[in-house]
Amino acid sequence: MMTFKKLSLALIISVFLSFTAATPNVSADVLKVGIYDFKPLVYLDEKASPSGLFIDIFNRIALDEGWKFQYVFASWNECLKRLERGELDLLVSIGISEERAKKLQMTNEFVLLDWGVVFTRDDHLPSSIFELHGKRVGVLSGSIYTTEFKNFMQKFNIEPQYIEMDEYTKVFSAVEKKEVDFGINTNLNGQELIKQYKLRKTGIVFSPIKLTYAASKTLSPKFIRKIDYWLKEFKANPRSIYYRAYDQYVTVKDSSSAAAPFWIFWALAGGGVGLLLLSLFIIALRYQVLERTKALTEANQHLHEQNRELNKLKLSVEQSERKFRRLIEGIQSDYFIYQHDTSGVFTYVSPSMENILGYTPEEFMTHFTQYLTDNPINEKCMEYTENSIKGSNQASYKVEIYHKDRSVHTLEVLECPIFSGDPPTVIAVEGIAHDISEQMRMEEEREKMSTMLIHAEKMASVGILAAGVAHEINNPLFVAKGFLEEMRAKIPSDVLNHEMVILLDSQNSALERISRIVQGLKTFSHVSASEIVDLNLKAVLDDTLIFCESLFRNDGIKIVVQWESGDVRIRGNLGKLQQVFINLLTNAKDAIIEKRQGKGGLITIRSRKSTYGVEMRFTDNGVGIPQNKLHQIFDPFYTSKAPGKGTGLGLSITSTILQSMHGKINVASQRNMGTTFLLELPLISNEEERSNHQQESVSELLLQQKIAIPNRVLIVEDEDDIRKLISIFFKSMGFEHDLAADGLIALEMCDHRSYDVIITDLKMPGMRGDELVFALEQRKSEAKIIIMSGGLFEDFSVESKKRLDALVAGYLVKPFTKDDLEKIFAA
Repeated sequence: MMTFKKLSLALIISVFLSFTAATPNVSADVLKVGIYDFKPLVYLDEKASPSGLFIDIFNRIALDEGWKFQYVFASWNECLKRLERGELDLLVSIGISEERAKKLQMTNEFVLLDWGVVFTRDDHLPSSIFELHGKRVGVLSGSIYTTEFKNFMQKFNIEPQYIEMDEYTKVFSAVEKKEVDFGINTNLNGQELIKQYKLRKTGIVFSPIKLTYAASKTLSPKFIRKIDYWLKEFKANPRSIYYRAYDQYVTVKDSSSAAAPFWIFWALAGGGVGLLLLSLFIIALRYQVLERTKALTEANQHLHEQNRELNKLKLSVEQSERKFRRLIEGIQSDYFIYQHDTSGVFTYVSPSMENILGYTPEEFMTHFTQYLTDNPINEKCMEYTENSIKGSNQASYKVEIYHKDRSVHTLEVLECPIFSGDPPTVIAVEGIAHDISEQMRMEEEREKMSTMLIHAEKMASVGILAAGVAHEINNPLFVAKGFLEEMRAKIPSDVLNHEMVILLDSQNSALERISRIVQGLKTFSHVSASEIVDLNLKAVLDDTLIFCESLFRNDGIKIVVQWESGDVRIRGNLGKLQQVFINLLTNAKDAIIEKRQGKGGLITIRSRKSTYGVEMRFTDNGVGIPQNKLHQIFDPFYTSKAPGKGTGLGLSITSTILQSMHGKINVASQRNMGTTFLLELPLISNEEERSNHQQESVSELLLQQKIAIPNRVLIVEDEDDIRKLISIFFKSMGFEHDLAADGLIALEMCDHRSYDVIITDLKMPGMRGDELVFALEQRKSEAKIIIMSGGLFEDFSVESKKRLDALVAGYLVKPFTKDDLEKIFAA
């Protein structure tokens, strides 16, 4: 029991630390860590310094991380309340529960497992748990063990009188003073306190609970993640502070020692005197023999009486053991209890084993290694068990074991040695195992889902980047193509020789290739989830191949298209259909590289019309798919690729997209021969074609209209080179025109001069092209307006786009040529 002097000193330190935590001078970076009296896990030692298993581990973590912190000492209940209010940042040695996880931040890793025990006086031992009915039971207020014990009692319809207190020392003191009949405590803290109080354990145990660190909801999650990280690191290193502290505070040590009897020194010293008194001893010996014989007779009778009492006590213990075993064997959750001898052969397993692993207890009575898988984590299991057999208490560990049906389960195991004899010798190992297979499966699912979300975010970023890159490339591409066209037109025919024609044609071909790639980027970025349109299937495939064919060519893979279905049209989403093609091509490429390392790779795409509509076959000469795996390839998260090489979502997404377009997908494959994916899509009927034609957007129709030859044109473009190029186009066409560098200048020019046609860029600094159009509408301008654009309409709402379509006479998509410009104006 803590002395009055020590208790007073602890309370003074607690008040001082609490006051210091509240003063403005304390840095906001100093962590306030709640501690309380819970030996051996956390307590104040003789010098009133924080000590215990949790303290040593946290001190090491704080040292490695460079954290500044101060300990705040209070009662358990006060610490918990302060943590929930955010007045404390961290709390050590707290039980994990779902209810607490809602209010606090809890680590995923735990420090150790402890269970609840019922304690009482020597003269008040119960023969069964049912004797607790109606009795006074002291419990710790706010403790998870209190909640679990109450639930435990309710299962057996036992209703004690609960008396809540704020410290375990008060609970034990009340039991000792007979103010209550029984007291609840944890196994570890209870073993410490019975050294101070005249109490002992009963045979009633309950609720193994994981103890760890917790943080306030107001604290940054990085601290709890760091504690998790270090706990994993410490547990993986047998020489870490975790195991040193565990051995210091938790492991039972043999402190027995032998000393020579004190009387022997007197015997030696008085040897001479004994010789002198020998004669007197012989005289008195007869009398002592008679007295001793009488005492031995009386002692023999007393021993017979004690033997009868011991037999009664043994019978009571056996009855209690049978009741306790029935209680343990009633556990039907994910836990089972076991015992094996020092050779590793199981001698007892609770019946819940059959619900968890399918074996009956009788079937399981073999050596524990018979059930281990070849997972490397089981190597550590062997080491832990050997240490338990040697007499050391071990931290909990994971083990992978076979179910009776040969499925694999993961167990979390906590075991301890059982001693007997003097000196104590290990005679067996007892343990409790928790099946965490479902928990680990859910964690893996969360990790896969997180990977899927990250992948989706990356693809969204790529789409945005592709749209921006396409738009930015369009402008210089437009300038290069336009000036190349003008330069070629200005070279006299007598100067233009064959070599120059080849050079100019080569340059023009290169620019056309860039133009196609840019168009592919724009198409790739246009992935509206709801936009279903009339699609030319061959054109969609061609655009996709333009975008990615060079990547395959760099890997030595050739793509051959055999199109036999003609010009077919379907209804679908452009971006999603391209994603289907890219997914199939990427899978084929990976299969080819796995088999051939890119040498002699061939992907063939064939099409033909069918009764369903149109068929497309994607065939590769890659590694193929095993027959027993074909039924799994469309399942979400299934992948045959190495970790980090695939999400297992590509074919699942492909199947879902095709179903949304009323399409089908099937697969045929032979190992080391290749794979063929068959796509079937329905064609558009004549009625659908007429309906789609009527629903075409206004902008598509206006592109085909002719505009009367204008008297004067205003060109609005912020880039100088493009403005100069369009000016050259109009000069060669013989049109009078003015130039404006932005929308505001254009508005001012319209105030002083009328224009028949205004051609404006869409994306400009200051005033955008659409803003210029809406401003001209308000001024009642009669000029025909044509918008130049690289196709970036993502920022427009549907309503804004419709309004813009109604006000403009047409669209010019960059890069365009002088011929495209001339086609707009009527001859």
